[in-house]
Amino acid sequence: AEGAKELVVAATAGQAANVQAALQKPQDPNAANAVGIPALCAAADQGHTDCARLLLEAGADTDSARTQDGATPLLLAAQGGHLELVHLLLEEGAGLNKAQSSDGATPLFAAAENGQLDVVRILLEAGVDIEIGLTGDGTTPFFAAVKNGHLGVVQLLLDAGAVMDGNCGADLATPLCWASQNGHLEILRLFLRAGADKEKPCAGLNFGLTPLCCAAYTGRLDVVRFLLHAGANKEARGHCGATKLFEAVDSDKVRTSDGATPLMLAASSGQTEVVRLMLEVGADKDAACTDDGATSLFVAAAQNRVEVARLLLGAGADKDKACTSDGTTPLFVAAARNYVAVVELLLDAGANMHKAAKTGATPFSVACRHQNDVAVGPIAAWKLFFLSLVVARRTVL
Repeated sequence: AEGAKELVVAATAGQAANVQAALQKPQDPNAANAVGIPALCAAADQGHTDCARLLLEAGADTDSARTQDGATPLLLAAQGGHLELVHLLLEEGAGLNKAQSSDGATPLFAAAENGQLDVVRILLEAGVDIEIGLTGDGTTPFFAAVKNGHLGVVQLLLDAGAVMDGNCGADLATPLCWASQNGHLEILRLFLRAGADKEKPCAGLNFGLTPLCCAAYTGRLDVVRFLLHAGANKEARGHCGATKLFEAVDSDKVRTSDGATPLMLAASSGQTEVVRLMLEVGADKDAACTDDGATSLFVAAAQNRVEVARLLLGAGADKDKACTSDGTTPLFVAAARNYVAVVELLLDAGANMHKAAKTGATPFSVACRHQNDVAVGPIAAWKLFFLSLVVARRTVL
């Protein structure tokens, strides 16, 4: 055990002389230290080619030597971009497609995920299988490169035949959706030049979310502008089961929203500049979710997005359009949550404080419920009352 420890320490530190001395004691070249790391894996991880060569000459196995999570020396060398070591391991017959036992990652996946362009090129030339994905969600090397914005790797894999319009990962997203969500504009340009479908949505939990929806929700303004210029549908709708657009007014239950548009998604997450752009290009400011009728203004009010609400009101959004599911209006939800700044905006715009929901409650009455609530206080109630008088006085004048 002590000999194995010394061997691994020397291999980790790149001390070739000490590795050679340890092997001559003699010492099993495949021995691992107390935490299960074999010497060859240690050398590969740190890129110490001389140490790895000594171990291989002494009989270290290129594939059976694995870390506790099942990473092979080739995977570790590929992940770290250690070109010379990758060449050496391939020459010694290392398994090109040997996957990490913990998650199924291959050497190509590790290299692509970490942007190791030259390693990816070497592995492709050696005939690696480009479509082997993770065991958990099927994410491929191509998707990993797209997600992390490695343009050169994406181009190489695309040239090698990677599927550009497939769905992958837990959300069964497309590469375009990943690139849009993460703001990788140059990768998007590459995809559209190659003929990718800019309208193909996610197919999993967030099914129906197009690349434009993804970019709008995450506030990728340049991507939104690019996709709109490329002709993306600004009113594309989908089901957003995993996206928290807003919470139910009178409970802790989170609503899902069918038919959310890019404008709604941007309003929900408070992406003011994206909202401004969507309004400038003529997005429907009063479009409603198909399951409950919530509008972009309702979503902004429910999330206390003051500047977004200001933009929508300035663009003429219907301030009193109620949800079809329960009849609540933007003012109702803002009053219920004590969002005074939004309440003030809506009242100043002439929102109807007497419009009742299906339960018969009005914005004022729901605000009054909080008058004895220490955590909330009566501010929304008296603010509503005061502002209603101000609005009434302006009307008279």
